[in-house]
Amino acid sequence: MESNISLLYGVLKKEKSLYETLLKLAKTKQEQIIANEVEALLETIEREKDILEKIEEEESKRAYYLESLAENGSSFPEICQRAGISTTGKLKGLRNDLLLLLDELAETNEINKRLLQDALGLNQMMFEGLAEGPERGNYDPARPAEPSSMLLDKRV
Repeated sequence: MESNISLLYGVLKKEKSLYETLLKLAKTKQEQIIANEVEALLETIEREKDILEKIEEEESKRAYYLESLAENGSSFPEICQRAGISTTGKLKGLRNDLLLLLDELAETNEINKRLLQDALGLNQMMFEGLAEGPERGNYDPARPAEPSSMLLDKRV
């Protein structure tokens, strides 16, 4: 049983490292969104996909080790009780670190989502303004002179 717990610890440690990398990428994405660096953003998204695939692999290993350690539906705390005191401390510490990382990652992703929604909204407004055409503009020399409620009018 101790060897499976060691294997579980190794998987959790690897997952923590992968999630730390994912968090760094999420923060990089945030900077790229703000700076409107679309090409760099696409590259970061590709790197993120690679990390997510690795996380998925580790998750399946973790599930396998937990299943092999579980007796009659044992939970993580029950598994920790059967391990040694030092191993239990390491596992719980690692689990807490992972939970904090996941919270920070969720928060960063939510901010990124809002930034992207704002950027898309601005783009939509810009495209709608362009689609309305020059009939709304003040700078059409062929347009007959008429009173304008616009702030700037080149005819004045």
